[in-house]
Amino acid sequence: MLSLESWERKYTWWTRANTELAMRDWRRIAESFLHCENETAPPVLSLRYEDLIADEAAAIGRIAAHTGLDSAGFDREVFARKIHITGPDGTKPRSLDDWSALPSSLRALLDDEGIGMVAAAYGYDIQTSIRGSGRSAAASELACK
Repeated sequence: MLSLESWERKYTWWTRANTELAMRDWRRIAESFLHCENETAPPVLSLRYEDLIADEAAAIGRIAAHTGLDSAGFDREVFARKIHITGPDGTKPRSLDDWSALPSSLRALLDDEGIGMVAAAYGYDIQTSIRGSGRSAAASELACK
C-alpha cells in the first residue's frame, strides 16, 4: 500500500482511482485462492512477501518443496534483486512498514470488511492497526483449513 501511495505522489499517471482498482483486484484475486484444498483447484503456494523478507532460505525451501525442484539449483541472485532496493545509495534491504504507518486516506481504503477478511485469512492484521478490532470469525472461515 505504501508503494501505491508513493506512486500517487510521484507519478501523474497513477491516480487514486488506480490505487482503488488495485485494492479491489488484490481482494478479488487473493480471495479466489483461499479455497486451496479443493481437489479441482490449481496447486497454489501461498507465500507472503513479508515471509520471503523475514526468512529467504525458508521461503525458497517452501518454493522448492512445492515445485519438486532442488533449491540448490535456484539462482539466489534473482531473489536478491527482488527483495532489495537498488538506488543511488546502492543496494539496501527493503523495509516493511506497519499498516498504521499508512496515511489516513489509504487506511480508509482498508476499512472495508471484505478486504479485512481476505487480509486476515492471509495473516495480515490490518483491522487492528486501522480500527483496533481483531480478526473476525468470517475471516477465519475464509482461510484454507
